[in-house]
Amino acid sequence: MTAKKSNSSSAKPKPAAKLVSSMVPRRRVQTEFTGESLTEQAHASECNINAIMSRFMKSGQITHLNHRQPHYGYAPANDFRESIEIVKTAEEGFDALPADFKEKFGDPAGMLEFFENPDNLSEMADMGFLTPEATQAMRDSQKAAQRPAAQPDGNPAPNSDASPPPDAGN
Repeated sequence: MTAKKSNSSSAKPKPAAKLVSSMVPRRRVQTEFTGESLTEQAHASECNINAIMSRFMKSGQITHLNHRQPHYGYAPANDFRESIEIVKTAEEGFDALPADFKEKFGDPAGMLEFFENPDNLSEMADMGFLTPEATQAMRDSQKAAQRPAAQPDGNPAPNSDASPPPDAGN
């Protein structure tokens, strides 16, 4: 349906909306559905407030409640303001990085994911994200992990990768 545009200045103004009051009879509007209903009628008595109240009046118990165990999702202890501040700090830190670092991480979320992975500690030290003390502590712990553990008698554990000692008896 298209509306006709009038270029003349004698166009009639739109009539104001009609007010409805208790003195004016209302027009009844109905919607009629044809075809098979998709509503399951087997639950009609369980949902009928009159049937629910009748059962309550007889037994004194409300029986239509959900008895399943509730399932709660993880909700951190941060409130909204703290969460916004964390995101803002991460974005500001990301924006302060040189372009080649920004390209490596892609976005602040990628940067945080990189920092949270303990496998990236040596790369973070090489990039200069760790303090010299933290870098030295990390490298010392890596060296300690590579040294063989001592046996109960105080001698170092034999290295399985090393060749066997020469035979001193011959």
